[in-house]
Amino acid sequence: MHHRERGFTLIEMLVTLGVLAILSFVTVGAFGSWMLRQRLNLSGRETVALMQRARIIAIKRSSTTRVVLIQGGEARLAELEVRNSTGNWARVDGVRSEVFLAEGAFFTKVTNPGINTPPEPEVYVFRNNGRIADGSDGIIGSDISVSTLVLQNRYGHQVEIELRGTGKITIVKKAGEEG
Repeated sequence: MHHRERGFTLIEMLVTLGVLAILSFVTVGAFGSWMLRQRLNLSGRETVALMQRARIIAIKRSSTTRVVLIQGGEARLAELEVRNSTGNWARVDGVRSEVFLAEGAFFTKVTNPGINTPPEPEVYVFRNNGRIADGSDGIIGSDISVSTLVLQNRYGHQVEIELRGTGKITIVKKAGEEG
């Protein structure tokens, strides 16, 4: 009996390698998009945590704190400051007081449904009773009722953060979620 050795032909190997290359290209592209959304979601969670920290410090110290959303160049961040005894704003000692946003991310504020405007800079003030006020004009305004802050990246992914005057701060939409 005569046995032939069996193996793969060169064409079969090239077709297999081609299919693997296409699958890996599609997978890497999908993974990259997923990573961008996850980084944006992380920036949203860190911004909410910073705002909640500002509220807690205001209540605990019976003082006024603020979170300033700074935009410009690559230094887009949210920063926490407390009003000191001289009436000036200063960083809080011993507390993580800033959040750097994911690469290419920026804040917009929903003023009317469907109309987003970039904040210049946007300021949220936390009173010693835990309520949230608008401080964008350099003065502490009246308590907000509801404000929606949108964090988005250049690819159109968005995280929506809802702030209520009562002090409730929540993420209402994560990047990658519909609606």
